[in-house]
Amino acid sequence: MLHLKQRNTGSSTIDMSLTEAKTMQPLKYVELAELPSVVGIVTAARALGLSRTYAYQLAKNDQFPCKVIRIGNCYRVPTAALLSLLDAERKPTE
Repeated sequence: MLHLKQRNTGSSTIDMSLTEAKTMQPLKYVELAELPSVVGIVTAARALGLSRTYAYQLAKNDQFPCKVIRIGNCYRVPTAALLSLLDAERKPTE
Protein backbone atom coordinates (compact mmCIF):
# COMPACT_ATOMS: atom_id res chain seq x y z
CA MET A 1 0.00 0.00 0.00
CA LEU A 2 1.31 3.41 -0.93
CA HIS A 3 0.86 5.76 2.01
CA LEU A 4 0.06 9.33 1.05
CA LYS A 5 -0.91 10.97 4.29
CA GLN A 6 -2.28 10.13 7.67
CA ARG A 7 -5.71 11.00 8.93
CA ASN A 8 -6.39 11.21 12.64
CA THR A 9 -9.70 9.58 13.57
CA GLY A 10 -9.62 10.25 17.29
CA SER A 11 -8.37 7.03 18.87
CA SER A 12 -6.18 5.97 15.97
CA THR A 13 -4.46 7.18 12.86
CA ILE A 14 -5.37 5.65 9.50
CA ASP A 15 -3.10 5.71 6.47
CA MET A 16 -4.87 6.69 3.27
CA SER A 17 -4.16 4.46 0.31
CA LEU A 18 -3.54 5.79 -3.17
CA THR A 19 -6.95 4.45 -4.20
CA GLU A 20 -8.83 6.37 -1.48
CA ALA A 21 -6.99 9.61 -2.20
CA LYS A 22 -7.54 9.26 -5.94
CA THR A 23 -11.28 8.73 -5.58
CA MET A 24 -11.72 12.13 -3.92
CA GLN A 25 -10.30 14.03 -6.88
CA PRO A 26 -12.83 16.56 -8.21
CA LEU A 27 -14.92 15.40 -11.16
CA LYS A 28 -14.20 16.80 -14.59
CA TYR A 29 -16.96 18.26 -16.73
CA VAL A 30 -16.81 15.24 -19.06
CA GLU A 31 -17.35 12.92 -16.09
CA LEU A 32 -20.39 14.95 -14.97
CA ALA A 33 -22.09 14.29 -18.30
CA GLU A 34 -21.72 10.54 -17.82
CA LEU A 35 -23.27 10.30 -14.35
CA PRO A 36 -26.30 8.05 -13.80
CA SER A 37 -29.64 9.55 -12.70
CA VAL A 38 -28.75 9.22 -8.99
CA VAL A 39 -25.27 9.27 -7.42
CA GLY A 40 -23.86 8.58 -3.99
CA ILE A 41 -22.90 11.33 -1.60
CA VAL A 42 -19.17 10.74 -2.24
CA THR A 43 -19.58 11.27 -5.99
CA ALA A 44 -21.63 14.42 -5.35
CA ALA A 45 -18.93 15.60 -2.95
CA ARG A 46 -16.28 15.07 -5.63
CA ALA A 47 -18.33 17.11 -8.11
CA LEU A 48 -18.51 19.93 -5.57
CA GLY A 49 -14.91 19.65 -4.41
CA LEU A 50 -15.91 18.67 -0.88
CA SER A 51 -14.33 16.08 1.37
CA ARG A 52 -16.22 12.87 2.05
CA THR A 53 -16.53 13.63 5.76
CA TYR A 54 -17.80 17.16 5.22
CA ALA A 55 -20.34 15.97 2.66
CA TYR A 56 -21.73 13.42 5.12
CA GLN A 57 -21.89 16.07 7.85
CA LEU A 58 -23.82 18.42 5.58
CA ALA A 59 -26.23 15.68 4.51
CA LYS A 60 -26.78 14.53 8.08
CA ASN A 61 -27.62 18.10 9.14
CA ASP A 62 -29.85 18.73 6.09
CA GLN A 63 -27.40 21.36 4.85
CA PHE A 64 -26.12 19.72 1.66
CA PRO A 65 -26.39 22.37 -1.09
CA CYS A 66 -28.74 20.30 -3.27
CA LYS A 67 -31.45 17.68 -2.83
CA VAL A 68 -30.38 14.55 -0.95
CA ILE A 69 -32.47 11.39 -0.73
CA ARG A 70 -31.90 9.33 2.40
CA ILE A 71 -32.61 5.62 2.15
CA GLY A 72 -31.83 3.98 5.48
CA ASN A 73 -28.16 4.77 6.10
CA CYS A 74 -27.50 5.67 2.46
CA TYR A 75 -27.54 9.12 0.96
CA ARG A 76 -28.28 9.58 -2.75
CA VAL A 77 -28.19 12.77 -4.78
CA PRO A 78 -30.25 13.18 -7.96
CA THR A 79 -27.87 14.07 -10.76
CA ALA A 80 -30.35 16.65 -12.10
CA ALA A 81 -30.18 18.53 -8.77
CA LEU A 82 -26.39 18.35 -8.76
CA LEU A 83 -26.11 19.59 -12.34
CA SER A 84 -28.59 22.36 -11.62
CA LEU A 85 -26.50 23.49 -8.67
CA LEU A 86 -23.39 23.48 -10.84
CA ASP A 87 -25.30 25.20 -13.64
CA ALA A 88 -24.26 22.44 -16.01
CA GLU A 89 -26.61 21.09 -18.63
CA ARG A 90 -26.80 17.42 -19.32
CA LYS A 91 -26.64 16.83 -23.06
CA PRO A 92 -28.50 13.77 -24.35
CA THR A 93 -26.28 11.08 -25.80
CA GLU A 94 -27.07 9.80 -29.26
